[in-house]
Amino acid sequence: MRVSRFAERLLRGFGEGLGALRGGRHLFWIAFHSLSIWLVASTIPLLAGFLALGIGFDSPLQTLGAAWITLAAIGVAVALPSAPGFFGAYHFACKVALEGFQVPTETAVAMGTLAHATFWITLTALGLVVLRIRRTSLLGIDPATEGSEATPSL
Repeated sequence: MRVSRFAERLLRGFGEGLGALRGGRHLFWIAFHSLSIWLVASTIPLLAGFLALGIGFDSPLQTLGAAWITLAAIGVAVALPSAPGFFGAYHFACKVALEGFQVPTETAVAMGTLAHATFWITLTALGLVVLRIRRTSLLGIDPATEGSEATPSL
């Protein structure tokens, strides 16, 4: 019985979240920001990594395509169950994606390590900045979420 209540709460929350997609204007801005984040902001660290490691491609279009394919591979890898912090899965995804572009295995794994560190450091720093702006301490996070229905328990 508890599992069915959990599933119902989970589905209701998911449905309420999709409510933002009803309006045309909201949907436009959600799509715009999603594309901006995925196709621009998330691609820049990969392009910088290619440059830093001397990974060259035949054309700017192929470079961009390699970055997007690598980003998609990373997205799939981190969506799968793996070790905490995605160690191993993240690097394997970069290796597989970049080997398709004839990037040597060692360089592809190095790219995965560099990209993983870059994303982790920048996202963690951004989170700390937001905590600082909102005047929230790390110790204040748990009590703030205890009354939340966003994290249903069994």
